[in-house]
Amino acid sequence: MLIPEVDRLFLAAGTRLLCYDLAGPTRLWEDEADTGFWHCSQSGDTVLIGAELEMAAWDVSGRKLWIRFVEPPWSHSVSGGVVTL
Repeated sequence: MLIPEVDRLFLAAGTRLLCYDLAGPTRLWEDEADTGFWHCSQSGDTVLIGAELEMAAWDVSGRKLWIRFVEPPWSHSVSGGVVTL
């Protein structure tokens, strides 16, 4: 997922998640999910990334905000800036 206003690129594939600063270009960090990523989305200034056993949020600059463990099957919704799992 490309966040053009801050030159950030989030890449999630398999179990790896990478964040790059495209102005450099420089890799900012690497993270992983034990069982693999399912989806990425953006809600305002928050990037949401779901994996089979976890849901996590980063701000658009690449700072991790939170992570929650989930049990499949699971889904999420966003309303008024609130994420509901």
